[in-house]
Amino acid sequence: MDLALAGMQFPAGTVLDGEGVVYVAGRVDCSAAQSRANSTPSRARLLAEAHSAHYAVFSIPSHPEHGDVRDGRAYWW
Repeated sequence: MDLALAGMQFPAGTVLDGEGVVYVAGRVDCSAAQSRANSTPSRARLLAEAHSAHYAVFSIPSHPEHGDVRDGRAYWW
């Protein structure tokens, strides 16, 4: 739910390119992210409380106020 709430901050129609990450002791921890992805809903909730997820945005290919940088082309960056 932590990432879903963050996503609600953007206007409808916004397209983000990025990746969900989990920090443990100040560093990105891939195994912590995988643990959350592969767990039951109740376990994922506990893990989210211990280490919240963040979304690292690499680019914003489309925004309702600024247009679509992809110009109808396939998105290959």
